[in-house]
Amino acid sequence: MKRLILLIALLIPVSGNAGGLMMSSGTVVAAASGACDTVVQSETGALSLTPNLGDDAAHTYIYSRIIATETFDLCKLGAQLYKTGNGTTSTTIVAQIWSDSGLQPSSLLATSEPINRDDLTGYPGQLEYFTFSPSYTLTNAVTYHSVLKASLIDASNYAEWVTETTCVTTYVGFGDATPSWSLYTSARCGVYEWYK
Repeated sequence: MKRLILLIALLIPVSGNAGGLMMSSGTVVAAASGACDTVVQSETGALSLTPNLGDDAAHTYIYSRIIATETFDLCKLGAQLYKTGNGTTSTTIVAQIWSDSGLQPSSLLATSEPINRDDLTGYPGQLEYFTFSPSYTLTNAVTYHSVLKASLIDASNYAEWVTETTCVTTYVGFGDATPSWSLYTSARCGVYEWYK
């Protein structure tokens, strides 16, 4: 019984230490952090065209140009997606961050964990979340591209990224498997959220 009381006493939160735990040596162990639930910037305005992802080889990638509004560690990207076609595929989708050159993606900087196309909902879709592990540091005022990539091409069963028209930064385009980039529209952006 004395050992149990002693153990409980050693794990009592320490006042003024934000929920830290005092160990027997007096060391404060910080509470777990890194929830990755703070939206740093987003575009979620008037919904518009929905470019296809993975319906043909020319649409292996979709990109949306974004200028970072602060320096932070990107841990998650949300993109409003929906699926077209109810067939079963083994297509996965990853989110990527690319540098910018001449309004198009230039160099691959980071790639997320994949999600399955079959798990998407139908129109109008919802925000689907891509996790970056480890996180990637984006720099204030630097232009990047949020890019989505399909693992397979299926003309009947593919994804679509919802765009909107009230963007701070515009330009949406496609990339083939190379990838070779082409502009889709200069008046819209992909609906997205960046998290830290």
